[in-house]
Amino acid sequence: MKKLVLGALLMVGMTAVAQEGKPLVRQQPLTAEQRENREQFQHKKMTAELNLDDKQQKALAEILNERTEKGKALREEHKANKENGVKLTPEQRKERRAEMEAFRDAQDDKIKKILRNDQLAQWEKMKAAEKAKRQEKMQRKAESIQKSE
Repeated sequence: MKKLVLGALLMVGMTAVAQEGKPLVRQQPLTAEQRENREQFQHKKMTAELNLDDKQQKALAEILNERTEKGKALREEHKANKENGVKLTPEQRKERRAEMEAFRDAQDDKIKKILRNDQLAQWEKMKAAEKAKRQEKMQRKAESIQKSE
């Protein structure tokens, strides 16, 4: 009987320890330098993987710079709204999301115009791989949150 009770306690203890997940760690916002480095990294990666010529590299740099500037403006607007206690309504958030999607699509169209057909196919594969990677990361994060609850 003692062995049975001791075994049950041991099993309960091991189960409790096994279910402890690592705590969710929030990422710190990127600094301006890190954002700039990300733009440079993306430019170098696309240049290398797509074998871009000089003209294409310059055009890509302009597109990525425009994207960075738009992001900077949106972050500053968000910061100002937060400091002033302004909260967007669900309709405003929906409009903002649609605006960003339209901007992203326009950026993609600009990139498509500077790429050759073979480069475009490779770029589409790169985008699909990055999307899959992001979705996997979000899935792992969701699973860790569920385990911690």
